[in-house]
Amino acid sequence: MKIGINASFKKLHLIKETFKEYNIQHIQIALPANLDMISNDIYNMVSKYKIENPGIEISIHAYPFNFAESVEVVRNTWIELAHKTIDFANNIEAVFVNFHCGYGIDAGKRKQHDEVVRKLIPVLYKITDLGVRNNIEIHIENLYSEQRNSDFCKIGDRLSDFQKIFESIESSMLKLCYDYGHGNLDENGIDILRKFYYRLGSIHAHDNDQLADIHWPIGNGDLGSIKWDEEIKFLNSINYKGAFILEGYPNDQLESLKYLKKLNLEG
Repeated sequence: MKIGINASFKKLHLIKETFKEYNIQHIQIALPANLDMISNDIYNMVSKYKIENPGIEISIHAYPFNFAESVEVVRNTWIELAHKTIDFANNIEAVFVNFHCGYGIDAGKRKQHDEVVRKLIPVLYKITDLGVRNNIEIHIENLYSEQRNSDFCKIGDRLSDFQKIFESIESSMLKLCYDYGHGNLDENGIDILRKFYYRLGSIHAHDNDQLADIHWPIGNGDLGSIKWDEEIKFLNSINYKGAFILEGYPNDQLESLKYLKKLNLEG
């Protein structure tokens, strides 16, 4: 695994000093939607960082676009913004862009939810094709369900969503970003990883109490409920070589890194 952290582009200059004791191999940069206004600044920041840290791997966590938007003109705007994000990823030589698939309104029933997914798939075809043309992998992240009886639904909050998507789009350039914290908010969330481990492209690692998306550090016996020793054994068993990205505040990321160092997973 390649141990990584997530960071805002505004905090990129702080990473080296904050994590100097650890061998960070991957950085995932969170980008805003208004990329046109600041792309040159971010490009310069990333270029400078890569010169100072040769061999570092970069990915992008895109702004949470809604590719499932029902209004065509709005949906096309999201696609255009995604295109710009993928182009920018190519410019900074990022290895992948991670997206949230989107959400549906007035889609609280199973039949309505499935219809939103059905309409989403052609959009993901387009996004994946953009990735292929730019040699950028597209990763899609599992989310967690809204409260019961909500008319708002997130796409990627259940195993069947990924079954429909991955069965429809077989391209090796479309992969799963499994978010352990999101999966932990549903007792069956881990099934997404177990079922589609062969499409696994990246991991978001953080913990919670199974009630809220808190982004606690990993490996702390007093915080969280994920059995990280078992999960790391699982990832080793499938020979996972991708990015293991620690999400959260820097202090929590440092605590997670201490845990990984004890396991000889971080130098």
